[in-house]
Amino acid sequence: LQHAERDGRIAPGDTVIVAPGYYTEPLNIVMSGNTAQWITYYADDDGRFFDMPGGVMLDPAAGPGINFSFYSYNAVYGFEYTGQGSGTGVVMRSANNRGYDCEIENVDLVASLDGAGQLSLIDNEFKNCSLYGIQNDNTADDLAIHENMIVDCGRGIQLNGLGTNITVKENWIINC
Repeated sequence: LQHAERDGRIAPGDTVIVAPGYYTEPLNIVMSGNTAQWITYYADDDGRFFDMPGGVMLDPAAGPGINFSFYSYNAVYGFEYTGQGSGTGVVMRSANNRGYDCEIENVDLVASLDGAGQLSLIDNEFKNCSLYGIQNDNTADDLAIHENMIVDCGRGIQLNGLGTNITVKENWIINC
């Protein structure tokens, strides 16, 4: 997953399409897009681009499945991550990042927003986490948490701290 970024072949405005398969490494975002040119990571879970069945499953030995730490203007679509029963599924520590239509399960904390702003978590499934489905412990502005399903987690959504323009709507929280 990291070869194209390490080799410097990804630039702002690019779309990275990941073929269906089982990947033993995380999706570590290591480059920023910009306000006019986001970098998009798309899991080809329906075989639209690659004539292969199945989804894109991330199964790293340690660490989060998707890590946006320190980079901005990135969007991910359609990835699956099943943890080893602990750790964090998605880490967003920088502003201006988006996660859509991902399935994250079997971790302590599914999505750690960690005080960053201008983040979106939309239409994701978060299952079987021992602590929180979505958590933010610091001040954050411009958060959109919409249409997510959080199932069998210790707590559903916890937002601590202050912030402006935070919308939490149409989420399903079941058995938390």
